[in-house]
Amino acid sequence: GSYHAISVHFVPLMVWKGLTQAEAAFLLCLYAFLGMGATLVLGWFADKANKPKLTALILFTAAVAMFLPIVGSSFWTLCLFTVFFAAVETTFPLGWAVVGDLFGRTHYAKFRGYMLLFYTCGGVLGPVLAGAIFDRWGTYEPLLWGLIGVFIVAGLFFASLNRSWQNATRGQ
Repeated sequence: GSYHAISVHFVPLMVWKGLTQAEAAFLLCLYAFLGMGATLVLGWFADKANKPKLTALILFTAAVAMFLPIVGSSFWTLCLFTVFFAAVETTFPLGWAVVGDLFGRTHYAKFRGYMLLFYTCGGVLGPVLAGAIFDRWGTYEPLLWGLIGVFIVAGLFFASLNRSWQNATRGQ
């Protein structure tokens, strides 16, 4: 839901911070391009790295990214936000790879099916909640603070999987 909330509200968020719609659209294109590149690069790297630690690092980076529009509104601050937040896209394949490593092929489809229900609900509710927050308060700041918390909790969860992941992948 957090990814979708920011993605759907990306241009309005940037306009709220003072950018023109053209500048916001440019950053949205940069976000999409960097997300694609980050997914390819970090996906390759993840096959050689500790996936839960890498995912946690990306989620903590996303928490930092959410802080940037709270404290700054310059074009360059928002560029930095865009660069940091683009890495969040890589958490989808990394998360599924962790599920595969922990539970194997036998249960992978079952877990993916159950989790897809939550992803779908979050994908629908996240943007609606973001819009409701902005409509109520005239600012995205409460959303950004909430997402900082969500990303920190998610990062701590993935970091806690480290020992289980190491045990599951020891013989591979």
